[in-house]
Amino acid sequence: MRLLRTAPLGAALFLTVLLQSSPCAVDLARPYEPVVVTGSEMTLFLNAPVQELYVYSFVNGAWKQIAFQIDEKDDGTFWGSGNMLLNSQDEICFMAADMGDSAADHQWIADSESMMYQRYQIKAINTSLSPNRNGYAYLYRSSTLAIDPAVKGYMSYVPAPAGAANDTIRAKGYILGHNSAAIPDYLALRNGAAQSADILDRWKIRYNGKFYGTGAYLYSETEDTALNDSLLTAKAGRIRAFRRLDFKCLLRTFPVSPLRVDNIYYPFHSITILTQDSLRLIYGLETLRQSLDLNSSVNSCKFYNRYNSDIVINGVNDAVNKTYSTTLLNWQLIQGSFGSVVTMIDSISSAATQEIYYRDDSTVDITDTGDGASYGDSGILLTDEMNKLTGTLHLYQTSFYLGGSHTITPLVDSLVNQRHQPLQRVVSARSFVIPVELASFSGRAANGVVTLNWTTASETNNYGFEVLRQDGKEGEWKNIGFVKGNGTTNRTLTYGFEDPISKAGSYRYQLKQVDVDGAAELSSAITVAVAAPASLILSQNYPNPFNPSTEFSFQIPAGEPRRITLCVYNMIGQRVRTLVSGYYEPGFYRFHWDGADDQGLTAAGGVYLLSLQTDQGRQLRKMIKLQ
Repeated sequence: MRLLRTAPLGAALFLTVLLQSSPCAVDLARPYEPVVVTGSEMTLFLNAPVQELYVYSFVNGAWKQIAFQIDEKDDGTFWGSGNMLLNSQDEICFMAADMGDSAADHQWIADSESMMYQRYQIKAINTSLSPNRNGYAYLYRSSTLAIDPAVKGYMSYVPAPAGAANDTIRAKGYILGHNSAAIPDYLALRNGAAQSADILDRWKIRYNGKFYGTGAYLYSETEDTALNDSLLTAKAGRIRAFRRLDFKCLLRTFPVSPLRVDNIYYPFHSITILTQDSLRLIYGLETLRQSLDLNSSVNSCKFYNRYNSDIVINGVNDAVNKTYSTTLLNWQLIQGSFGSVVTMIDSISSAATQEIYYRDDSTVDITDTGDGASYGDSGILLTDEMNKLTGTLHLYQTSFYLGGSHTITPLVDSLVNQRHQPLQRVVSARSFVIPVELASFSGRAANGVVTLNWTTASETNNYGFEVLRQDGKEGEWKNIGFVKGNGTTNRTLTYGFEDPISKAGSYRYQLKQVDVDGAAELSSAITVAVAAPASLILSQNYPNPFNPSTEFSFQIPAGEPRRITLCVYNMIGQRVRTLVSGYYEPGFYRFHWDGADDQGLTAAGGVYLLSLQTDQGRQLRKMIKLQ
């Protein structure tokens, strides 16, 4: 097989054949995890109008705009109005599940203005898998882009009526509603088009203790009696929503340290951050509890955590292990036909004793809030009977709301991994480059040789071309050769490659263009038909004269296999070497004579006859071996 290379062609017009990426499905195994990057990681876009920034993924060779949002933090929080320009604190957020393949620098969205800027490649790496798994998204800038109406967001927010607080979070995985005091009291899980019944009684917070004035006074406050004059602030986008509640806490009509509840809602989970600057100001505080109480819809469902399994929720209290780990992530799971609610609690401080709170008792307690009953009411309890609950309260809780059926161990393991090993990010700026433009690619067959020719209109970082062949439609693609490229050039160049074929048939060819950094792309495939020979022919050897060796070929026409004898004789009729003896199918055959006789001794210089003998006759070719 020989590689052919011709000189550059003059300027010409060619039909462009775009190179296609190999299909590559991306699964980061993080279906519920968001990816958040900041403006500080994208310095080239600082001060760019946020309405000119868009996020795309590249999957199976095609670009798709994905749902994203940009949250401005000009004042250091999410609650300011923003100046509509990207600054270092602003955050760009999208879902890891929407990420795609890696795109080469010439693979760009169909927007000419975006090519004037660099784009940012955001690479997410799941290090909890072996080997690591990667996903990619791309941030583009252009004033001519717009939100794709076909790409739906994951979130929506229904604000409360004027003067009320009963707002609603509607996410892809759940619906969460609140009562007029801004307390969560509705939760339905979603699984595609299916939606569960409401499973939530309400979110609860309790504190108890005693203080001394003219006498000793016992107190027991609930979210209904203690949380008053709540101030609700909310903000929402297509990926997440923010909700802040500032409660003015009262103790027997006396104000105490205010309680702040910050929530960030994502498509399948929420983060709750509960803080109180000084517990000491809640005089004589002995217990503090925060929990989520469900309703009778979860009857017959089950409760699990790190220390308990298969606790049936049936309105009858069970003896459960209430250990709260100070070293391991504490998780709680309630699972049933509605789906799974997984809660992770950590970062508790200012408590002499910390334990998991759990109550399952359908007996109506008229002093309780909500429906007065407890179904799988679970959360965290802080206790100290010596009135030592002082300092700062900081509770960080993540809750996942997952409709459908889930196996417990892999579900919990994946969510714990997500917390302990979040996706790693690598953000890099990349410029648009001129691709290797394959202007033409063709092939033809003659005398048992397929000759391939292709032309490039321009090249960028082109290391070369692997030539691939597939025998028939179902055969395996094989690498049959390599042709070196020309790096970076805007000249029109032509390349060639010869592939000797022995059997008639249909053959498919493809070029694998390889960049200097190892990135590769495949061309479209072409098909070349190799016809069977029309007659029996023995070719003249080449080179001739020769020293020390020579090559020759013969072809067998269509029909039945034939017995072939191919020998070398000297000029007095003595056989010097038998090269071929046996039956051969129709096709093209090439052989090599190394100039030696049957004993392996070098034949003397002189004139020799190459004889091809068949049942139908004999063909001779004269060869000259130089001494």
